[in-house]
Amino acid sequence: MHFGNAVLTTKNGSLRRIIEGGAGLVVEKDDVKALSTALQHLIVNPAITKKFGGHAGDFAAKELNWDTIVQKLHKKMLDKGLCI
Repeated sequence: MHFGNAVLTTKNGSLRRIIEGGAGLVVEKDDVKALSTALQHLIVNPAITKKFGGHAGDFAAKELNWDTIVQKLHKKMLDKGLCI
């Protein structure tokens, strides 16, 4: 994601929330045919793949940086009364 690559994950994967932001495609777990079709779709549609990659890069820059991670962790700790 940090490199601006499209994301391809399964419905059971933890990357679903990133996909919901337009960063790639979701396939059923253990569905080899769907995975193959999705990969082929990304390969033959570079404009779509680039668009997904842009969204992935934006998500990573916004959500996967240390400031954001620390803020979220601090909020969770405050909510649980683990810090002041």
